[in-house]
Amino acid sequence: MTNTHLFESTHSVPRISIAEVVTGSNDRATESHPRARITRRQIADISIVLDALIVCSAFVLAQYLYLIVYGTGLSSDANYALVGIVTGLLHYVVTRTGQEGTRQLGSGSTWSVFRHLLITFAIVIVIGYALKQAEVHSRLWFGLSLIAAFVLISLKNRILDRLVATGMLREYVVERIALFGDASIATQFKSSLEREHDNLCRVSVYESGAGDGGARAIEGTALHRLIADGLQDQFDRIVFCIPPAQIDQVKGLVDAISFLPARIEICLAQAELQTLRSSLLIAPGQLLVSIDDRPQDAWGAMLKRIMDLALGSIFLVISIPVLILAAIAVKLETAGTVFFRQRRHGWNHSIITVWKLRTMTVTEDGAAIKQATPEDPRITRVGRFLRNTSIDELPQLINVLGGEMSLVGPRPHALAHNVHYSERIASYASRHIVKPGMTGWAQVNGLRGNSEDIAKMVARAEADIWYIRNWSILLDLKILLMTPFAVFFQKNAG
Repeated sequence: MTNTHLFESTHSVPRISIAEVVTGSNDRATESHPRARITRRQIADISIVLDALIVCSAFVLAQYLYLIVYGTGLSSDANYALVGIVTGLLHYVVTRTGQEGTRQLGSGSTWSVFRHLLITFAIVIVIGYALKQAEVHSRLWFGLSLIAAFVLISLKNRILDRLVATGMLREYVVERIALFGDASIATQFKSSLEREHDNLCRVSVYESGAGDGGARAIEGTALHRLIADGLQDQFDRIVFCIPPAQIDQVKGLVDAISFLPARIEICLAQAELQTLRSSLLIAPGQLLVSIDDRPQDAWGAMLKRIMDLALGSIFLVISIPVLILAAIAVKLETAGTVFFRQRRHGWNHSIITVWKLRTMTVTEDGAAIKQATPEDPRITRVGRFLRNTSIDELPQLINVLGGEMSLVGPRPHALAHNVHYSERIASYASRHIVKPGMTGWAQVNGLRGNSEDIAKMVARAEADIWYIRNWSILLDLKILLMTPFAVFFQKNAG
């Protein structure tokens, strides 16, 4: 999940038992999918788009102001509308450039708002004179547009600030950050974060002790508390505050929390690392290194959710006749329930109940579950057909629409199997930093079915981690298109 090749570890850091993580999650009162949150960066992006729209609207408003001043309207020349649109687009570019690298919610101070508008309108004037169009339009109208844009954007920023200050947006904007490591570095960095975020962040400090970097058991240490809180979805970011003398612990620390769905960064307080300045985010006297290589950001997660809802709804409607026929066939062949519900681990190792059509004479969901084999006598005749065609998985569209699963992602496994493989495959638990899927990169590449062979399961886990590291909407669409071919032309269904 992370680019740990940047640091080589020669110091052992104790890791929490994966079995403890996945079995302990059975009793956790946590969400089975990421909480709906809008980040500061998202609000800043939305704010900039609103500014561009306000600038366009200001030109329309200026036409009415011109009518009030002169008692006559402007010509309905389409050039006036074109000027407004071009100015709005230019303002977006100017403001976006001015906002790069900042975390402000709006467009900044009153001066920065006015400065961005002056730059934008100055560019439009230059373009107008270059094209010999400046004399065509009313100068009063152009000036009124500038004033109207300034007033409206300033008002928008005040409203946005008020919404955050009164708590209406605060809970969705506050960034939850955990600082782990050296107390002095963490305290200094906490102050920097609170200044940078205008106190719109919730910072928790976990001061590492001798046990957090030594070889003894992790139970009861600050690292253990950090992991426990991370499993409760308490953090958006985890920052290791590491003094130079302990840099060899970095890889072990990252490995210890690699299964948590939070961005991982390292804060280094050392002048000798200034050579890395060009690729790092810098706080006063400190360097902040991001070692999280997951491409799915907040906008990506939102887009993926929209795709799940849109395509999932369509697929469910299309599947209804198939599900009805399959349900009748299941009921006629054997007595028992039509649907089979099994507990599995979802996002952040939380427990979800996955829906399937029953394909076997048993409905196991306990501490020990025997995997189905190709000639398993427990599989019914109808069930064999349903499994070979993956029709038995179609009820999981309910899980997708409910937000517990995604159309594309690592396949969820039964709790007993999850514990078994997590203890034997180092990267296995990291599959749960994203929501599980109905289909995935592993499945369309032939890594399906029974995996009692540990080597096959390692390959499946590696495929899932590759998907997480290389995620994109286009990759999801590619996997969805490949899935029917994988279902009908691969033999190891399951």
